[in-house]
Amino acid sequence: MQVEERPPDETPWLRIDTPVWRGADPHAITPLLEELRHHARGAAVRHAPNSGDATLVTRAPLPHPIEEDRATTLAGTGAIQALLAAWAWSQARTRFGDRAFAWRDSLPHPTLGMDVTPSRVLHYRERVLHPQADARVGIFATTLLADTSEAVERNGVGLMPQRRPDGRRVAFAVDLNVTLGILEVGLVRGAVDANALGVALSLEGHGSEARAKACSHELLGRQLTPGADAWTLGSWTPLQRRDDLPGFGVSHAFFVPLALAEPDMGPEIAHATAGLVELVRTWLDEGAPARINAPRTNGGARARLVA
Repeated sequence: MQVEERPPDETPWLRIDTPVWRGADPHAITPLLEELRHHARGAAVRHAPNSGDATLVTRAPLPHPIEEDRATTLAGTGAIQALLAAWAWSQARTRFGDRAFAWRDSLPHPTLGMDVTPSRVLHYRERVLHPQADARVGIFATTLLADTSEAVERNGVGLMPQRRPDGRRVAFAVDLNVTLGILEVGLVRGAVDANALGVALSLEGHGSEARAKACSHELLGRQLTPGADAWTLGSWTPLQRRDDLPGFGVSHAFFVPLALAEPDMGPEIAHATAGLVELVRTWLDEGAPARINAPRTNGGARARLVA
């Protein structure tokens, strides 16, 4: 866990890295990586294509004057990452036997020794995360969702909102200059993070799955560049087209566990969403070195929205 160095007049950023594998068999861990991304909500899985290295990463701002309180709250993400790493190690040991020991980082972990009692970390979900999240399922959660979606609409990022009848999700169209994206803001529940507010940006494409993985890696790398103003609370992943056409695009979701959320952070999450959209626009405008081949619309995205 570290605070990135930035000029004194800029907002500091907290970054939490948890190494999972070093030098693993790239083909053997592929299915485990997909499962890890599914469970690792609130953290990104950083993994270069065809690599045997994987790390869980969280990155978020520490605005004044709540810098210390925010850092203390987000420290809970470190415990979530430790739990996920322990799960990944146990899965590798179960599936691949003793040879999986060599893949683990030399840093302390439950089977090679920890700096703290393992139960304090690995029981965090049962002791803190789930009870506190369950207590916030009602008015707290619905208010946070409403504040966030309204702020997304106000800042002009989300267009043509579509609200689900159950009130748990709002979908927006997003103008990415050369194509359209879909932005969803909603309340979700997962095995590790319990109840959370999720924000997902999806960009359809007709590239190969390998190309979509390369794009995902590249976009995450941009988010994690020191000095970048991009929250990282989830991964970029390949996205299979929803229609009958072949091909993959990319999708990114970041999750704010309700147990770690603040009641008035809706506008801040909306601001983070705007930053995510701008990151994708810049990537596309620069020619997207790992091009996703997003379908272009006649007259451009704006013309389609107006129509």
